[in-house]
Amino acid sequence: MHPRRLFPIMLALLVLGLSMPAFGRAGGGQGFSGGGGGGGGSRSSSSSRGSSGLIGSRSGKKIPMSSEACGGFLLLVGVILVVGLVKGTAEQWANRRTMSRIRQLGDQREGKVTAGNARVDAALAKITARDPSFQPEAFLRQAEKAFLEIQLAWSTGDFDVARHYLSDGLLKRFTVQLALNQRHGRRNVTAGVRVLGARVLSVESDDELDTVHLELRASLRDLDVPAQLSEAEAAERLARAPETAFTEYWSFVRRTNPSPEGKGNKGGKLTDGKCPACAAPVARAPTMTCEYCGAILNSGTYDWVLSEITQKGEMRGASGPVTGFARLKALDPAINRQIIEDRASLVFWKWIEAKATGQTSRFARHCTAQSLAGLGLEGAPTQSLAQTAVGSVDLVLVDSDAEYDRAWCLFRWSTSGAGTGIVHTTVMQLARRAGLKTNPKSGFATDRCHHCAAFQTELDAVACNHCGATLSQDWAFVEMVSPEAFRLERQLSKQEGVGLSGSFGGIADPWERRRALTMMVAAARANGVVTSKERKLLESCAERWEIEQVQLKALLATPMENLTDIQPKSIDEARLLFRALVAAALVDGWIDAQEKKLLDAMGAHLKLQAAETATIISELKSDPSRRIV
Repeated sequence: MHPRRLFPIMLALLVLGLSMPAFGRAGGGQGFSGGGGGGGGSRSSSSSRGSSGLIGSRSGKKIPMSSEACGGFLLLVGVILVVGLVKGTAEQWANRRTMSRIRQLGDQREGKVTAGNARVDAALAKITARDPSFQPEAFLRQAEKAFLEIQLAWSTGDFDVARHYLSDGLLKRFTVQLALNQRHGRRNVTAGVRVLGARVLSVESDDELDTVHLELRASLRDLDVPAQLSEAEAAERLARAPETAFTEYWSFVRRTNPSPEGKGNKGGKLTDGKCPACAAPVARAPTMTCEYCGAILNSGTYDWVLSEITQKGEMRGASGPVTGFARLKALDPAINRQIIEDRASLVFWKWIEAKATGQTSRFARHCTAQSLAGLGLEGAPTQSLAQTAVGSVDLVLVDSDAEYDRAWCLFRWSTSGAGTGIVHTTVMQLARRAGLKTNPKSGFATDRCHHCAAFQTELDAVACNHCGATLSQDWAFVEMVSPEAFRLERQLSKQEGVGLSGSFGGIADPWERRRALTMMVAAARANGVVTSKERKLLESCAERWEIEQVQLKALLATPMENLTDIQPKSIDEARLLFRALVAAALVDGWIDAQEKKLLDAMGAHLKLQAAETATIISELKSDPSRRIV
């Protein structure tokens, strides 16, 4: 109920309460004088009310409460009830108002993600016109077969049977996850995998690549078991596990013209176990190179390769132009944003491996020498990265100068090594020497030599074992920073907002709501104590943002060392975080009392002055264009 609708009720109750003493006086009037001598009756009635409406006299006898006293008592009770009702109803109304606005924005966001059927059909028809061998229904069946084989490979830990379907970035994701599981003495087993449905969600095409995003609905039983458990024992436990349904978005990419001769695909299908270039049988080889014609099987040159798996809730529609990419494209015609994202994914998982194991030797070929020296990871494994999952990877900015090409990719990922899911949003910077060109033979085989496209047999090699080129000259890791730190960097270069517009900060994004709540919990716990009042405010915030209370409880219980990395590293980053929280509170147009209390508490935890937080709130309230939406 809107607080304004409560006004007539409040008025009626107040009138009723104020009228009762008047009726008492008009009807009797004896209560106040009481025969002189001190007038104890009237004074007693205001200090010793009984639940029966009677008060005690000195003689111990019960005498009726005066009408005036009774009226005062009822007035107080009425006011208390009204205030409680108004406060509770106002909070509920504010919660519903905020949730309604979030859902509205979410619906708009989902509408942008899902392309209309006519648009999808038209895009698929264009692919068929270029390659008559492509048929949408057959493609869906191939994708479903690849899905089942990849799930089997994950369960058995043997990716030789499915690696030709996968880009190098995605393959590294799986192999690092398997290795970390093994390191911690466990493995994940699955059974009963079923595809419940598949459809083309959207299609993106440019001069070099077609990308088809599929929505795959499936179900399975899965379970983490000790690594040493026998297959029979694992199967017995797995049989008792519940079946879980899930939805994922799989992105398949392929060269726009799937043969150099421009005559369409004359080879076989990877899903049939045949080389897409010459139709020869595909051997189980780690090089993923056809032993007959030399084609790189997972390059995306001849057949579809899976380049990304995006979790439900993280899928975005076709991305707009990336600032700086056109200039890079003019210098390097074979470059593609999807290839950069795949390379970033590969580097990310090598970074996770280095941090989780405390061993940097196998990260050297994917990292600049200066950054490798500054990581300080050797001998210090990070336990919280034991179970890591990536939600999405997006190229957000490219910058080139006379010395280097640089690319920034936004990662949304989570860790659950401490028993709870902690969400992260970070920006990775990659760099390569200016003047280097993308090898068109490699495509999505991004872990090969950038010069000759040779497969690297030595996992920790820093120079190509075929041509001797320095491998780290390709896109290499520079740093991983928070979005707040990235924004500060852009502000210093007079390019505030460039790179993250539409990618971060929107309260309609469930991920960013979870991230904001996680950072709020980290701030509240920084001094070692979360008061009951602060806990209540966090619970209220979780309710408004439609975050399950069990997630908040898990964050409040997780070891503090797992939250330290996500806290602001400077007062400037704290200011940017506070601005994001204010923008989130203003999603419905204003800040109510409960939200104001929460913002005040967060400002104090972030060590911001009260005058400064008040200025930020006032500024964003008066100028909606400056809010992060």
